[in-house]
Amino acid sequence: MDVMMTEDRERRMAGRRERALMRLQFTSSNTVADAGSQPTSCHTERTEDELQYKYLSDFKEIVEASSRSLQEFREQNDAFSSAPSEEDQVVAADLCHLLREAATHLDDQSNALKESFSNLHSIKNHPMFLRSELQILTQQATSAERAAAQVEATAASLLENKASHFVKLLERQAHIINKAITSVERECITAAAAMAEQASTTEAALLQQLANGHETRRDAIAAEIERVKLLEAVLHEERVNKRHDQEKALEEMRKKEHAGHEELWHQLSSHATEVALELSLAEHDLLFTANKLGYNVRVLGERNKENKEVMTELQRNLHKQKASLAGLRSQYADEKDSTLAAQKKLIKDAQHANQSLVSLKGKALHFKVVDEEELRQLVAFKRNRLSKLLQKLKCAQEEICYLCGSDPLGCFGEIKLPPPRSSTDPEGIQLDEALKDAHWQEILKKNIPQGFNQKLKRLEVAVREDI
Repeated sequence: MDVMMTEDRERRMAGRRERALMRLQFTSSNTVADAGSQPTSCHTERTEDELQYKYLSDFKEIVEASSRSLQEFREQNDAFSSAPSEEDQVVAADLCHLLREAATHLDDQSNALKESFSNLHSIKNHPMFLRSELQILTQQATSAERAAAQVEATAASLLENKASHFVKLLERQAHIINKAITSVERECITAAAAMAEQASTTEAALLQQLANGHETRRDAIAAEIERVKLLEAVLHEERVNKRHDQEKALEEMRKKEHAGHEELWHQLSSHATEVALELSLAEHDLLFTANKLGYNVRVLGERNKENKEVMTELQRNLHKQKASLAGLRSQYADEKDSTLAAQKKLIKDAQHANQSLVSLKGKALHFKVVDEEELRQLVAFKRNRLSKLLQKLKCAQEEICYLCGSDPLGCFGEIKLPPPRSSTDPEGIQLDEALKDAHWQEILKKNIPQGFNQKLKRLEVAVREDI
């Protein structure tokens, strides 16, 4: 039982699909039949509109061809002129303007044809009896489908509730309804076939009238297309000529630039040769300088080592001299007392000599006539004594210079004895020049203590007085 219900449901679904397809065919055939049932003027208008609609496809192909040619022209123009001249731009702009006008005209005509074709399918010009009959058939088919759907829904609900005694009755009702639907569909198919036959009888006349009505428009469009093609050919020829002219100009410019480049290449090659020679000379100079600097660095390194060794030796000697200086200072401190005692003794001797000289001068005043031989002996004695005093003074100076680390002759100069007394210089005192030395005085001020300088001055005064 379940298998039979499933098969019946599948058959009903297949029948519904077939009926829907037939209904669509019937609707399209009604459009053609309505066009045949109009009066003569309406027949003429609808046949013209149908021919216009058929001619629209050819017209669209022409528009597409013109748009393709326009696109090819744009691609050629873009590929030809990477840097177009002003004349090429003006010509391309004119051609684009003409093609835009042609495309606008074609679009206007296609829109007019579409409007007329839409008016062809309007229901306001159809006969009333066909419209009412079509509505009745449509309502019957719709009600039959609704009844079949209700029956199927009821059968499914009863099948689920396992009420098998009602299922058979419902199947019978569905079978009766399907028969009624089939009869209605057959009537619709016969009406559609009659309308299709009537439309086929009038199709040839409609096509002829449409062809006669739009022949002039087709000729105008063809003439416009030919004019556009001629304009494209002229522009292509002008573009080719301009390309040849540009190629010639470019060739001449290339030759001139090649000549200039050759001259520049010769100049650059000569300059490069000179630069290479200068670079080689500079390289030799740099190598010589590098070798010289390397030799100088090596010699200076050796000298630096020698200087370091000498400096080390000098530092050792300096340390030794510092040690000896420290010893000399200690020795000077030790011998200072003995030197002061010797100076005191010299001062006393000088004072005694001065006193004796004064006594001799007093005695000389009392004697008007003195024996020259005694006087010579006395002067010789005095000179001998003075030489001894000067020798002691020289020893003291040498001792001072030894302690100071300088030359006695450089510091004090050579002390000479005064010449013998004469008639012009009866006293014979010329020791001031020997004892007055500026360098000696400076050395004494710097290196000899203050008390020792005073004692030395006293000794000098005593020597002068003794003389």
